[in-house]
Amino acid sequence: MNFLVTGGAGFIGSHLCEQLLVSGHSVWAFDSLDSFYDPGLKRRNLRDLQVLAKSFEFVQGDLLDRRVLDELFGGANQAPPPRVNYQSYYGKQFPSWPTSAVIIESSSSA
Repeated sequence: MNFLVTGGAGFIGSHLCEQLLVSGHSVWAFDSLDSFYDPGLKRRNLRDLQVLAKSFEFVQGDLLDRRVLDELFGGANQAPPPRVNYQSYYGKQFPSWPTSAVIIESSSSA
């Protein structure tokens, strides 16, 4: 299964990515690498994840940047993902949140 984890370079997100990779899933980690906490620690988390599996991709961007999301999901004409955690909508209501802990699942192959 394919997963997109927002905040994937942070403490919680990187541990979630690690568990998904160890379980044999493909993972995209999406993170802005903002300074909510040390970006150097986030980069270290990403390096640790990259050595775990070939099925790991990192995408740097902000959830509030429509252009980045269009590039990630292939533009506005693409159907929405099959299942989205509704916490993503809270991120839009409260844009000061540093991450939104969203998991998007897809049953299609990468």
